[in-house]
Amino acid sequence: DKLKEYLKRSADPLEGIWTLYGSTLEDTLLRMGGDYRLALVRNGNGYDIIYISGAAVGRDRWQRGMIKGHLEATDFGGVYCLVWYDAEMKRMAHDLKAQTEEFSNVLRLYFPYQDSSVVLRKVTPSAE
Repeated sequence: DKLKEYLKRSADPLEGIWTLYGSTLEDTLLRMGGDYRLALVRNGNGYDIIYISGAAVGRDRWQRGMIKGHLEATDFGGVYCLVWYDAEMKRMAHDLKAQTEEFSNVLRLYFPYQDSSVVLRKVTPSAE
């Protein structure tokens, strides 16, 4: 798999395989569409969030390699503007943010209008 080989060689601390680690969800406003495995790959001034596996909602529509979101760097180190595609493939971007934690091994996605956050944890490419 070319993506896995690329990520193994990357020195970028955010590039890699990420998995769901936890969440604080307001279930009436936001639900997780699955136990996602995602890849972050640098793209310009940010990172593409690439779907690998784990969709429960829309399982037939989500295919490996599709864009699940995008992180765009801000002037504040470790803070990114977030674009996210929900389980129904609808674009969410209104004031969404992401922030790295714990030496970039943890990434928290903030969904303020849904009063929710999702935590991703970086795993080694061989765990994929």
